[in-house]
Amino acid sequence: MELAEANHRLAQGDMSVRVEPYGRGEISSLGRSFNYMAETLRATESELLHKENLASMGQLAAGVAHELNNPLSTILLYSDVMYKDAPEGDQRREDLKMIMDEAQRCKIIVANL
Repeated sequence: MELAEANHRLAQGDMSVRVEPYGRGEISSLGRSFNYMAETLRATESELLHKENLASMGQLAAGVAHELNNPLSTILLYSDVMYKDAPEGDQRREDLKMIMDEAQRCKIIVANL
């Protein structure tokens, strides 16, 4: 009856349930087998949760990267247009070049996420 109750608890999600394998016969072997199965299920559940967390983090990183790349692209586009329109020797060209370089660096950082 202990094995049947443990089986019911395991089916309900109690991954900590174990049975005491009494004796040396087939019932004892069944108890050890049940304990091994319960431990394997617990480990598999833990690994699955870990993988789900990693997948969620990947989706979050992809979403953040997409949201950051849009404004960075706009900054690069407009700073490039302004750079090309500024006359040679204009102090703003150096500032715009720095803006373009730093925005490009940010795009690389985002891509590495």
